[in-house]
Amino acid sequence: GNWAKEVFTLAQNNDIPKALEMQKKMNEVIDKLLKAGIYQTLKEVVALYGIESYGCRRPFAETTEAQKIAAKEIFEIINKYKIVPDKIWQDF
Repeated sequence: GNWAKEVFTLAQNNDIPKALEMQKKMNEVIDKLLKAGIYQTLKEVVALYGIESYGCRRPFAETTEAQKIAAKEIFEIINKYKIVPDKIWQDF
């Protein structure tokens, strides 16, 4: 969302080093999501923000312990790099 737009704007303004730096941070989250399982892991990340998601419904599998661990790691990355602005979560 916000970071993708920022990467695009930086690239258009020829600030390639800054765009690449931001893209690497986003890739770190994307890689973890793809390895762990997107839907279950995303629902766990949302739950870490205090928004109850109740996990995935069938036909998706239940969330595994590995996905919960990945969600915590992603949550930490998002907060460390401020990938998602704090204001977004105030609306929930």
